[in-house]
Amino acid sequence: MKKNNKVQVLCSSQLYDRLDAERERTQASSLADVGRDLWEFALAIKERLGESKTKSNREILEEVLLSQYQLESLIKQMYVAGYNPTLQVESVILEKAKTNFKNIEKNAQEKTTQFIENKE
Repeated sequence: MKKNNKVQVLCSSQLYDRLDAERERTQASSLADVGRDLWEFALAIKERLGESKTKSNREILEEVLLSQYQLESLIKQMYVAGYNPTLQVESVILEKAKTNFKNIEKNAQEKTTQFIENKE
């Protein structure tokens, strides 16, 4: 029968406390079980990231946020335009609206960056 390999790791008291809390939460029999489960979980994630060509959850959520800011701007402009149904739009205003629509993505990207960097 093959002998299992053994790994010993030194850790801070804060990490030890967190591991112990995880042991209690999961009702694991030992800290070794908790550590083994966490290492396997972390390694599986890292291995999948290296192999995968798909977008990460963060990238997907950033795109969703960007889209949300674009929709917010568009809805606000549509509300203003639709508030008065008898409104006749002059060609100058129409050209300005076209310019504003072109800037929506740029403004949404700026808001997204500010949000991600905790500046908003």
